Amino acid sequence: MVLLYTIARRADRWYLSSWMDSTPRAYHGVCSLDRLIYIIGGYDGHNYFHTVRSFDPVSKEWRERACMYHARCYVSTCVHDGKIYALGGNSGMTRLSSCERYDPAANQWQLIAPMNWPRSDASAAALDGKIYIVGGFDGQLVLDYVEVYDCAQNQWSYLAFMSQPRSGVSLVAFRGCLYALGGFNGVDRLSSCERYDPESGSAATWQPCGAMLDARSNFATAVLDGRLYAVGGFDGSLPVPSCEYYEPETDSWRPTAPMNLSRSALGACVLAGLPNAREYSFHREEGRRDDGAEDNTSNDRPRQQQQQQQQSNGIGGNVIG
Repeated sequence: MVLLYTIARRADRWYLSSWMDSTPRAYHGVCSLDRLIYIIGGYDGHNYFHTVRSFDPVSKEWRERACMYHARCYVSTCVHDGKIYALGGNSGMTRLSSCERYDPAANQWQLIAPMNWPRSDASAAALDGKIYIVGGFDGQLVLDYVEVYDCAQNQWSYLAFMSQPRSGVSLVAFRGCLYALGGFNGVDRLSSCERYDPESGSAATWQPCGAMLDARSNFATAVLDGRLYAVGGFDGSLPVPSCEYYEPETDSWRPTAPMNLSRSALGACVLAGLPNAREYSFHREEGRRDDGAEDNTSNDRPRQQQQQQQQSNGIGGNVIG
């Protein structure tokens, strides 16, 4: 099943929500749009999905959405201008260069121009009106290729290559730059990171930046309260629960609370300003889970810690994976 974890950053604690989806998925896309969480494509160990599900964290309802044109496992997803983009992936038969765009108002997918190179296990992000995708695997090679999509022209172009190939990489738009984090280079899991500044123009190249504390691939990332988080992933031997965040001021990473469960091939997104945010945090009513059932987990926490958490100034947002 799909498990929902949330973190209340000021409390620095992860919380397992009771509102789960019954369909197991891995290597899927996760996006938030209009206060809904979208689960896109993926794989359950047997089937490659073209299905899409959404979760409303206010009403706590899961809904089926329009299916994609193609099944996509290891799909790269991002949101731009009120629409969701699903790029590349593995259909179960081949790596894909095809791309499609979802309009939630029409509940409809539309095929857009294919990429110049097929890739799965890549990562995508939107920045300044363009869609970027980096790395991945084409069935033979781990890629260092980078492409950019011009939405107005419906056209893909190559950009400067990364400094090394990366699959299972995470691409994040953060403070006006693109950050390519971690991944797998065909030999080792990586802790290294690199940054690309589109404002540098045609001379722009990928520059090294602070390495993560832990090497990881197929992990989740999110930006919350000015911090860039890396969550879970695979270290080359096992899935990991560890989490860390990047401080651009010091160009360094710091550890934060680990998840309660080791997970890789996961996704994360941020939802801010939910009217019922307390239900997804340790600020909820003491002794109650979010489904209203009795919860004894809080009884193990010292009362002083509970009081400190209750006196916090609220939640800037929830990372939901």
